[in-house]
Amino acid sequence: MERRKDPRYEVQLPVLFNGDRGGSGTVVDLSVNGCLIASPTPVELGNYLCLWLYLPHDAAPILIEGAEVRWSAEEGFGVHFLTLQADEQIRLFEYLNTIATT
Repeated sequence: MERRKDPRYEVQLPVLFNGDRGGSGTVVDLSVNGCLIASPTPVELGNYLCLWLYLPHDAAPILIEGAEVRWSAEEGFGVHFLTLQADEQIRLFEYLNTIATT
């Protein structure tokens, strides 16, 4: 049974993260509320991270100040966005809208 209420989009976006754990990876599944990060860096359920999400053709990454790890596996982990400033949220919405309409 699908618990997600917002559409998720397949992407290939570089991401850096730090907080309880630091590293890098690739966002492969993205929604307005969270994402799936493919990364060799192990993280644990409940870790809190700060993310820098690099969008195509944008010089500055989207800063997601607070994200909670909701699940973790060897090949990656899923996070739920907790803290996202309004201007960063607008950038994320606009990016997802361009994906949805293509």
